[in-house]
Amino acid sequence: MLFESVAALAVVSIGQDIPYERHPVPSYVGTFIAWLWFFLLYEAVLVWATSSTPGKWFMGIRVCGEGIRRPRFGHALSRGHKALARGLYYLVFFPFPTMFALYDCYSFGKRHGRLPWDSGLETTVRCKDIGLLRHLTGFLVAGGMAVGYVIFLRVTVKERFLRDFIGL
Repeated sequence: MLFESVAALAVVSIGQDIPYERHPVPSYVGTFIAWLWFFLLYEAVLVWATSSTPGKWFMGIRVCGEGIRRPRFGHALSRGHKALARGLYYLVFFPFPTMFALYDCYSFGKRHGRLPWDSGLETTVRCKDIGLLRHLTGFLVAGGMAVGYVIFLRVTVKERFLRDFIGL
């Protein structure tokens, strides 16, 4: 979740700095696509190397390949793409619906030991009970990030929209 926030803020904040100043829409779209690729590789490398990401570690989630081994890199990359597409809808609805989707995925994985994008990849999900304190901390952090994101967007997007699209 932290990475998603950083990626979304970077999309908004550096979109104009790419050399497309006369065409801001391709600039923002190109930056967004670059961050999606970065997110995909970040997820794949961490899941392949450690069976987890910082957010998964905090929530007590471990992605396993065959048995209890960590997944192969190809499986981690494919799983990351499927999760990004089917579970997070390419972060288009970030931040609020994405946060609800993440918690829903956590609950589903805890109940079934597998998420919809694990099918055909020989990967499973192992979830530990994390207790009430971690749940509350996670909700507070997610809520704080969402509020900060909204405040940031309110100021930054308004200024950039007026400058880039209206010409003021």
